[in-house]
Formats: sequence, structure tokens, C-alpha cells
Amino acid sequence: MIRKETFAASAMWKIIEAVSTKGVSLIISVILARILFPKAYGIIALTNIFISLTTIIVQSGLSAGLIRKEYVDEIDYNNAFYIGFVFAAICYILFFLISPVIASFYEEPVLIIVLRVQMLSLFLCAFGNVQTAIITREFRFRELCIANVIANSVSGMAGVILACLRAGVWALVICTLSRDAITNAVLFMRIKWRPTRHIERERMKSLAGFSMFLLMATLVDFIGNNYSSALLGKRYSMSDLGLYSKGNQLPEMICLQVFGAVSSVMLPAFSSCQNDAVALKRICKKIVSVSCYLIFPMMTGLALIGEKLIPFLFTEKWSACVPILIFACVYYGLNPLRSINMQLIYALGEPKKGVFIEVIRMLLLIIGVSIAVFVLETDIYGISAVSAGVAIINVIITQLFTRNKIEYKYFEWLKDMAAVVFLCLCMAIAVGLTGRLPIQNDSVIMFMQIFVGIAVYLAGSMVTKNVCYQEVAGLLKQKIKTSQAGR
Repeated sequence: MIRKETFAASAMWKIIEAVSTKGVSLIISVILARILFPKAYGIIALTNIFISLTTIIVQSGLSAGLIRKEYVDEIDYNNAFYIGFVFAAICYILFFLISPVIASFYEEPVLIIVLRVQMLSLFLCAFGNVQTAIITREFRFRELCIANVIANSVSGMAGVILACLRAGVWALVICTLSRDAITNAVLFMRIKWRPTRHIERERMKSLAGFSMFLLMATLVDFIGNNYSSALLGKRYSMSDLGLYSKGNQLPEMICLQVFGAVSSVMLPAFSSCQNDAVALKRICKKIVSVSCYLIFPMMTGLALIGEKLIPFLFTEKWSACVPILIFACVYYGLNPLRSINMQLIYALGEPKKGVFIEVIRMLLLIIGVSIAVFVLETDIYGISAVSAGVAIINVIITQLFTRNKIEYKYFEWLKDMAAVVFLCLCMAIAVGLTGRLPIQNDSVIMFMQIFVGIAVYLAGSMVTKNVCYQEVAGLLKQKIKTSQAGR
């Protein structure tokens, strides 16, 4: 079973990585958004749908399959590498050939060359499958942190230079490709694994068998997540798609990276005690409490200051995406709760159930978005509202599994979140009242709201002696003492 200290240290490194790499990414994103226009982001958002689809196929649950195994050797790593590389080659050739058809369907000729160039990232992804598994199995998140900081900094500077040179959409393409290439190069140097010719067909079949269910679940999840964007690209303009993408960017960046600090060590933590229901419940409750404590106030605060934050960061040309940002805060704020339950399903070796749950979610999204677009003829804001509503329903559905499998009842689940919800409510009232102060400068008001929100949330945590606050604060103090002792 994973030691508490190992889990905490690994999560801490992931938090450091999230703060550092996404801090750099946010700065780069702000600079690029000030230079580029929504249409460029719309093209990239549409291209990313196909990139994400092929990436899922290339990964095909291979990393998760390796992580879940109790014992892994060189042959298992080689099997995963060659499976991924073959899938990458097949997907690249296929989309190289059909890219003109895609460009013609969306009436955007530049998609041909953009797709063909960005698809090169598939080969980087295939190679990264094994590195990801090794890092996660051995809790070596320090290496990942270093690689991502270097990659985001260098690729970000390259993107900004190209944007200043009026490269347009290519600034975003090169930024993404160079980031993936540099990350893989750094990990290649730091992790002493190299592919060899030693493979074993029986083990390959076993790995592929488990991974296939994960692939199916991930594909279903992908369809649900990207149906809206694919429809927007055809039904509306590229600028609308760019606004939709930008409105989701900040909530997605904050939520997925902060929660990623916990979720990256979640599957091995669950897997290490998959036969102990009591231990599983204890870990699950802890992850739910900590995730909510970190994510809920961030999403609440972001939604409250979005009207001032978007123009401040990206200029007034992006103001139309503020309502999308608010709905995205609901969607991404609840997403960790769904992810926790899904990781639990996979750790218990029940991928079929995971596929079934993802199918329900996909159908809800497709039906809801289709009704909003074709029946109600709503705008892009209606699509965002549907996504937020489906997120609420899906969290309730996934919790059914947790309730039945480890006796984690709904009332107990809500009780674990109640203290955080109360703190968020207090913070929201304070932030809202601060926004009503008779000060003309929106930027000054916004920074005052941020300061007040953080102060109220932390003060409330201390006054109520919130357990999550005490644990996070204790972990930070311990980390500071350790780093000082090491000097």
C-alpha cells in the first residue's frame, strides 16, 4: 500500500508543477491572445478535436494499463511502446490523406496543412506513453515538473516571437509542437529507459485487452466533450468557436492542473489497496475533501470576477466569452468529482462499467446540445449552459457506483463537501459586496475582490478549523522545513 508521505510528496510536486508550468502558460496565453484574434484560436480549437481523437487512439489506455499492473518489466514497456507507435503511424497516414475532406467540410483551406503538421505530435505521444507510466508508477513527479517548466518556457517564447512576426495560427501550432518535443526530450534524458526488440505477444494481448476498454471509455468521453466544438465549427463561425474555446480556457487550465496534482497519483493509490474497501473509502473521502477545498473556491472566485478579468487579461475583443467562462466554472468545478469516481472504477478493474457511464454522459451531451442548436436555435451561450447542466447530472450518476462499491453514501459525500460550500458562500458574499464599492477603475476593484476572497476563505478555514486547510498548511510547512534542512 502506498505510504501517506509518498502520496503527499508526489501530490506536492504535482502542485508545484501545475503552478509553475501553468503560470508560464497563462502568461504566454495572455500575450498571444492580445496579439492574435478569435479566428486563429477557432482554427486551433477545431484542429485539436482531431489531434485529441488520434492521441486517445495512440495512448489507448496503455499508460493506465501499465500503471495498474503490480509488476512491470522491460517487455511490458516495449509492448506499450510498439503498440502506440504503430497506432501513431496509422493515424497520421489516415488524417494526412483525409485532411482535404475535413477542410472542405468546414470551408477552411488552411486546415489541410495545419492538420498535417500538428499530427506529428502523435509520434511524440507514442514515445511519451512509457515515460508517463514510469513517472507515475515510481512517483517521480520531480522529473515531470522540470521537463514541463523548461518546455513551456521555451515553446512559449517561440510562440510569442512568431505571433509578433504575424505568423497568425502558426504561432499556436509551433508553440504546441515544440512544447511536446521539448518535454519528451528532457524526459528521455532523465529517465533511463530505451526501447529494445524484446516483446511478448501474450503480454501484449493482455495489455491491449485491458487498454481496449479504457480506450472505449475515453473515446466516448471524447465524443461527448468535443461534440459541441465540432458542431460550433460547422454551425457557427470560427470566431464563435474561438470565443467558446477561450471562455473554457481559464477554468479548464486552473481546474485540470490543480486537480491533476491529486489525480495523477490517484490511480496508483487506489490500485495499491484495490482489495481493501475500507482503505479505498478512506482515500476516496480524503481526495474528495481536498479536491473540493482547492477547486470550489477557485471556480467560485473566477466566475465572480470574470467580467473584469477577461478584458484585463485578453483585451475587450474577448469580452463576449464571459458568460461561457461562468458556465465553464460550473462544469470544471464539478468535473473532479466525476473523475475521482471514474478512477476508482478503473482501479477496481471494472472498465466495462466505466464505458457504460461514459456512454450515458455522451448521450446526455449530444442530445442536450443538439436540442439547443437545432430545436431552440440558441447561441454559443446556450451550448455552454447545457454542458454545465450535464456535468451536474453526471456527477450524481457516477456517485451511484461509489455508493454501492465502497459504501460511500450520498449524505456522507455531501457532508464531506458541506464545509467547503459554506466557506465558498461566505467568500462569494464578500467578493460581491467588494464589487459594489464606488470605485471607477475595474482593475482596482478586481484585485481588491481577489484579495478579499482569498482573505475571507483562509480566515474562515482557520476559524472553523477546517481539516483540509490544516493538512495542506501542515504539508507546506513540512516541505519548507525539508527544503531548508537540505540547504
